[in-house]
Amino acid sequence: MSNPPTVFIPAAGLGKRLGALTANRPKALVEYQGKPLLQHLLDKLDSEGFSQIVINVHHHAQQIIDYVQEQTNCNIAISDESNLLLDTGGALIKALSLFNTEDILVHNVDIISSISLSSFCDIFKSNNSDAMLAVRNRHTLRKLLFEKETSRLCGWKNEETGEVKGCDKDTNALAFSGIHIIKTTLIKNMKEQFGSETPFSIIDGYLSVAPRSKILAYPHDNDIWQDMGKPQKN
Repeated sequence: MSNPPTVFIPAAGLGKRLGALTANRPKALVEYQGKPLLQHLLDKLDSEGFSQIVINVHHHAQQIIDYVQEQTNCNIAISDESNLLLDTGGALIKALSLFNTEDILVHNVDIISSISLSSFCDIFKSNNSDAMLAVRNRHTLRKLLFEKETSRLCGWKNEETGEVKGCDKDTNALAFSGIHIIKTTLIKNMKEQFGSETPFSIIDGYLSVAPRSKILAYPHDNDIWQDMGKPQKN
């Protein structure tokens, strides 16, 4: 992998689904197999050649700031959302000035997987797309819709209520894996629609620009994947 992208780690969430585990610490510092979730991700990024990292903080922000100051393998910048939690879409806009590459790899802090991030980035570049989302066939109430012929994002569906946003014909319904790569130009397009310092989900952001953007699916059903933010459902 040449010219690895900057990595953005959303770590500002309240972690409510983990209950008492996040009462006095951020989800990023909850331990799994003897080390924090954040450290698992940092180790994976280091092993695959990623060194430029931006982390956003809000819930128990200073704990994460203190923790990353001890890291020596990566160049880590902090995007501070202490005053307002922005969700991933708004967080990417706020962090724009901290990104020094055109491509941004976004990896939720509570996801542990065997996916090859370097291969993911290489495939993204070879497809000349605006964004690429890691997806898989798994049970979830909310799924993204991708055109069968082109694998382009075109909509969203709530499997429980039947609500559909965008197209719903000749599509594959796939679950988002919390790992994606996006060009900064697309983030700027979202900024034009949502503005600065506005909380919004990245899924709403992607759906808003999908009709005029090339946002592709990256199926990875053969990889090990675990959402550590929902232990009761795994």
